[in-house]
Amino acid sequence: MSAADPGADRSQGQHLLHVYGPLAGIVAFVLIVGVLAALGRADAPTGTTAGGGGGPSRSRDDGPFSALSFADAKARGIAADFGPHCDTATGKVAIPSNFAIPCFAHKANNGSSSPGVTADEITIVLYQPPPDPLVDQILKVVNADDTPQQVADTYRGFFQLYEDYYELYGRKIKLITYQGTGISFDSVSARADAVKIAEEIKPFAVIGGPLVAPDFSQELAARKVIQIDLASARSVDFYKKSQPYIWNTLQAPDQTCLHVGEYLQKQLQGKPAAHAGDPTLQGQKRRFGLVYLGLTEEAVQVQKDCAEKIKGMGVDLVAEVAYKDPISLQATAAEQIAKLKAADVTSVLFTGDPLAPGPLTREATAQQYFPEWIITGSALVDSTVFGRSYDQRQWSHAFGVSQLFARGLPEGNFANGLFTWYYGVFPPAKSGSLIVFANATTLVSGLQAAGPDLTPAHFRDGLFSGDAMGGGLTVPQVSFGRHGYWPDDDYTSIDDAVEVWWNAELEGPDERGVTGKGMLMYVDGGKRYTLGQWPSRDSRAFDPSGAVPIYREVPEGDRVKDYPKPQGVPKPPGT
Repeated sequence: MSAADPGADRSQGQHLLHVYGPLAGIVAFVLIVGVLAALGRADAPTGTTAGGGGGPSRSRDDGPFSALSFADAKARGIAADFGPHCDTATGKVAIPSNFAIPCFAHKANNGSSSPGVTADEITIVLYQPPPDPLVDQILKVVNADDTPQQVADTYRGFFQLYEDYYELYGRKIKLITYQGTGISFDSVSARADAVKIAEEIKPFAVIGGPLVAPDFSQELAARKVIQIDLASARSVDFYKKSQPYIWNTLQAPDQTCLHVGEYLQKQLQGKPAAHAGDPTLQGQKRRFGLVYLGLTEEAVQVQKDCAEKIKGMGVDLVAEVAYKDPISLQATAAEQIAKLKAADVTSVLFTGDPLAPGPLTREATAQQYFPEWIITGSALVDSTVFGRSYDQRQWSHAFGVSQLFARGLPEGNFANGLFTWYYGVFPPAKSGSLIVFANATTLVSGLQAAGPDLTPAHFRDGLFSGDAMGGGLTVPQVSFGRHGYWPDDDYTSIDDAVEVWWNAELEGPDERGVTGKGMLMYVDGGKRYTLGQWPSRDSRAFDPSGAVPIYREVPEGDRVKDYPKPQGVPKPPGT
């Protein structure tokens, strides 16, 4: 394992966000993630999803439009053309990526009855939002500076790379940008934008959209258009009802709830609140209070359902406090904190936006209330850049669960490393390259595994047919479908999570590369757990032994196979 180096910094500094989507762009970094479809097998039997029953699928073994993976061809003794960019030693596409997917055989004939798909082209829309007051406040914290054009050019750059290396059956991607007309919470504009995109542009898929208003996704699904997004406050049932059209990177909130509940049950419940800032609380058994963003009725119901699940696990949840938005919270924080104090809460579970902990922690200090703060992995609250913006007398007692993974230097991340390998330069969207990578990789992985007959149902079957990938210290495990990691068919990619804690004294670079005081620490070097695997032990929060703030070098187990740089590559878009 490489030594963690909190002082490691580079001039390229990694920004967190770009103006990709209201709050969606925010939460998106949370995924820093590479998404990936990781497709290993393409023969899920009819009537089941890969990994064991439950969802619709199709037989992929027969007919002129069937998809054929390298592993399938080898197992069945079929000689097939996998093209010059297949690594026959691994059976995967020969690119240096943790999320390189298996090779699929070339098919000369293709077809589709889906909108946005012809014999030689796939139309994709990139939703670009208008200015948003809430996002503007967040951007002040992170100094994101990508332009909409740079974001679009970065998408085109990744699509050009994938068209070269992946099997798209004679098709290329036509990317059309669309300027949204309403902010995150504007349901009327969201619905109108979706209808206009579906009926006038007629794409196969849309990337992005307003985060909070579900109307955008619902209208696209009703018109049989796929949406690929990074983050959402929507439940598992929402995805199931909308299948096969809506896909996401971050876990659904009720999936995250299961991780948090298991962590609380196995490591915190029934034990003293040892990490509270008030000595009188440290000797008391933990009593949890939930503070959540209740912006919509759906969000409120999701959190109430989560609270009941946590209670059902035997967790002593004694208070539930909602707030409407971080702006109004400036005026109501005193009331929220007073409710927690009155309920004798020793440990505050926070799930909401990354601005809200600011007024909440400042008000807690004003009321001389110093509980434990339990991170639940919501919207960049589990990042160093935002952690520094909270009251440090409070946040020095923050720990919990994160979907993020132990981070490294910017040039080594999923997006920048792959883009630079192919083009020799960094992506145009330096702030948001990881977000672009996640969406683009999910989309193209599904297009390849769907086979020549490209339809939303086959796109789903392709993503569902893949085995889980990743799962290292700096690489999340990702999968779609049913593989035993979740109770239901999964339309979001990240499966696992890690324990984190806040080191208020340590100095080092944040996600933008800015050196300062306060760092998020990853327990056990960033060891990650899928649901059911959290160890039954005392929490290791605030234990510096093995904790990592940042890796100077990629851990050995997470390093990708090196391939020769491609020759004769065209210049990337925007250069």
